Amino acid sequence: MGTIDDVVTVSGYHSARAVLVDDLDVSIEYGMTSDPFGSRENWTEPWSAFPDPKIRGEYCDVFYRGALVDRIHLASVDGGRATLPLPQRKDDEWVVMDWPFRVARLVDSFNNGNEFEDYVKRSGIRKLPA
Repeated sequence: MGTIDDVVTVSGYHSARAVLVDDLDVSIEYGMTSDPFGSRENWTEPWSAFPDPKIRGEYCDVFYRGALVDRIHLASVDGGRATLPLPQRKDDEWVVMDWPFRVARLVDSFNNGNEFEDYVKRSGIRKLPA
C-alpha cells in the first residue's frame, strides 16, 4: 500500500478568495489555472477574437462551510482584461448556462472589470435561460 505522497498531487492554488458578508459560510476562491501542466496553455477559440486572442483557463471554486460544493471553469481573455465563462459549442453557437455566466461576471467585477457585457457581446457567447 502506498503512502499519501504516492496519491496526492498539488497542481496549483487560487490567487484570490472572496467571502459573502451576509453569510460567512459561503466563499469562493478563484485564479487557479485549469492547465497545471501547461499542455493547453494560452490556447485560442473562434469566440476569443480579441486584440490578444489567447485564453488562460482558470477555476473558480465555491465553498460552503469550507467544503467544496462547485467548480466553474472560467476563461481569462484579452491578456487578463476580462474573465468570461468558458462556453460549449452547441449547434452553431457558443453557449453557457446561467450559473457559470453569473459566477464569471462576479469574478470579473472583483478584477476591476467593468466591460464584462461588452466582452460577452464581442465573443458571441450566448447565455442560456436559467
